[in-house]
Amino acid sequence: MRVGRFPLIGSLAVFLLSSAMLLPAQEFRATLSGIVKDPSGGAVPKARVKAVKKDSGQAYSVTTNDEGFYAIPYLIPGEYQVTVEAASFRRSVRTTVPLNVAEKQELDFTLELGSVQQEVAVTSAPEIVNTADASGGTLMDLEQVQNLPLNGRQVYMLMQLTPGVMFLQTQFGSSGYSGTRGWDANNNYSMCGGWTSYNQFLLNGSPAITDEADGWAGGWFMSPNQDAVQEFKIVCPALDAEYGRTGGGIVNTTLKAGANDFHGTLFDYYVNSALNANTFTNNMVGAPKGLQITNQYGGTIGGPLYRNKAFFFGSFEGYHEIVPFPVVTSTLPDSVKILPDGSVDFSGTGYRVYDPLTTHLCTASDNCVNGQTYARTPFPNDVIPGPNSPLPTGILSRVNPSGLAIMKLYPAPTVSGLLNNYIQTGGLAEGRYRYYSRWSASITTSTKRRDSMASGLGSAVTSIATHRDFLTPSLPETLIPSATSLPRCLTSHTYFLRSG
Repeated sequence: MRVGRFPLIGSLAVFLLSSAMLLPAQEFRATLSGIVKDPSGGAVPKARVKAVKKDSGQAYSVTTNDEGFYAIPYLIPGEYQVTVEAASFRRSVRTTVPLNVAEKQELDFTLELGSVQQEVAVTSAPEIVNTADASGGTLMDLEQVQNLPLNGRQVYMLMQLTPGVMFLQTQFGSSGYSGTRGWDANNNYSMCGGWTSYNQFLLNGSPAITDEADGWAGGWFMSPNQDAVQEFKIVCPALDAEYGRTGGGIVNTTLKAGANDFHGTLFDYYVNSALNANTFTNNMVGAPKGLQITNQYGGTIGGPLYRNKAFFFGSFEGYHEIVPFPVVTSTLPDSVKILPDGSVDFSGTGYRVYDPLTTHLCTASDNCVNGQTYARTPFPNDVIPGPNSPLPTGILSRVNPSGLAIMKLYPAPTVSGLLNNYIQTGGLAEGRYRYYSRWSASITTSTKRRDSMASGLGSAVTSIATHRDFLTPSLPETLIPSATSLPRCLTSHTYFLRSG
C-alpha cells in the first residue's frame, strides 16, 4: 500500500500544480479582436492580421478563422500599427491604434478588392466604442499622469478626479499622513459605493501592491514612481469575471517598458526653509523658523537589449527630508518641583495631593460628601516624600527611584500651563527610496510561431528609519495559454523589500 500511495500523491500534486499554472491572471495587457470582411460584408477567412508595437517593433500575428474573426491577446499597452493581408485583396493598414491597460478593443476591417501589393492606409486613430466587456471605468493616460500637478508625486491622488471615487482621508500633518506621497500607505478610497477595505490595486496585473492585512486591507502600500507609470485605469464597477477579490473597484496600473530607442528622465524637487514663512505656532511663542530641507529626486532609463526582441526599463526615486514639524505636547510644568531629596512638590499647582496608602472610612473630619464612603489623607504641604527625604515613623517613600529618574529626563516647559506647555521646533530627518525594473522579450521558436515573454517588475521599497527587513515573494512562474493557439508564456517575478 505504501508503494502505491506515492504515485497517487505525486500525480495529484502534478495536477494541482498544472492547474495553478493555467489559472488566468488579472490581466494588465490589452486584447485586440475583430472581424475581417469583404466589400459585400462576407467573412474573409485565413487573412493575416499583424500588430506591431511602434516604439519597440514587437510583432504579433494571427490568422482569421472561417468566420473572419481574429483575436490577439497579451499586447503590452502602447501604440500599434495593425496590418491585414489576404489573397485578392488590397492590404489594409491602420497606422495608429492605441491600446490601453487591460483594454479589450474591437477593430474590424473591410478589405477592398485588388492586389496585395496595393495598400489602403488609415492614419487616424479609430473611434472606440467598448463592446468587448461590461466593466466601466476611467483611464489616466501618460499625458495626464505626467502633466497633472501632484503634490508629492503620488499618482493615485488622481483617482479623486474620476467618477465614483471618494478620498476619505481626514487626518493630516505630523500626527497623520497626507496621502500624497508614495509611502503613505492608504486604503481610504471608496469606489463604486463600496467599503474602503474591498478595493484592489494591481501593478502589471499583479495584486502585489495591495495590502491585505495590518488594518489596511483594500489599499496600496506602495505607489509607483510617477515617471515610471505608463498609465492606470480605475475600473468601476469591475464586472468582468477576471476581476476577483473585490467588492469595490479595481485600479490597474502598468509601468513603462523599454523600446528600440534609449529614453529616460531625471528630476529633483527641492525645498529649503530659506524660502518659507515661519509657522503659526513658532510665531506664537517667538520661536525662530525651523530648518527644512527636502530633496525628491530620481530618474528612469529604458532601451533595447536586442532590437525588436529584448528591452529593459528601470527607475529610481529617492526622498530625503528634514522637516521642522512643531511638536506641541505636555511636560512637567514649572509649578511641579523636584526637590533635592527626591520629593516632588505639587503645592504650586493648586491641587491637593492625597496619600494612596491612607485610605480609610470617612470620619467627620474628612468632610465627606453624601454617598462617599472612603477618604484619604493629603500629603503635608502637597509634597510627595522622596526616597532620600527624612520620613516620620511608619511613612514610606511614595516616589519610585526609577520614575524619579525618568521625570528628570523630561524637558523644561517652553510656555506656562499644565497642558500643552512644550513646543519643540526642531526637525525630523528621514530618507526613503523606491526602485522599479521591468524587462520584456519576444522569442521566435523553431516552428516559426512567435512566443512572447514579459516580466512584471522587480521592486524594492526601503526606509532608513529602522533596520527591520522583510522579503515577500509573490507571483510564481505562471503559464497562460492563448485563446488563439499561439503560445504565450508570462513569466512574472515580483518581490518587495521594505524596511520599517
